[in-house]
Amino acid sequence: MADGAGKRGGRIALIVVTVALITAAVGGLVVWRFFPQAIPNQQDRAWDARVNEIDAIEAAKAAVSTRTPTAISLTFGDAKVNWVGDKPAVCGLVDIEEPEDSFVGQERFVYVDGQVTLEQADGTDAINRQWDAVCKSV
Repeated sequence: MADGAGKRGGRIALIVVTVALITAAVGGLVVWRFFPQAIPNQQDRAWDARVNEIDAIEAAKAAVSTRTPTAISLTFGDAKVNWVGDKPAVCGLVDIEEPEDSFVGQERFVYVDGQVTLEQADGTDAINRQWDAVCKSV
């Protein structure tokens, strides 16, 4: 009699474990299918970082444009993002054409925490400090 009860208990335990595994697998599939953002992967993280970099470069361009309201044209050259902690900083080049422009060619700019430093407007010392602090590793 004890032998039959032991077999029945073992079968019940096997059934319980099997049902738990199936439930976990189905639950995982439901989460994966309907809530993919709940399971981030390396590609998603890389995509998010790239989107953040594009947004940072666009914000830097807007800041340069705001700082140069008399500009006839702005031609942006290379711009790269360097992360300062968890914040993006943009280092780049821009050619600012203004009505009475004595500076010919591209000048450097640095965009950090919503503030832009321009080589011509803020001076060589200011841009060198920002460039050395933020852009050297870019």
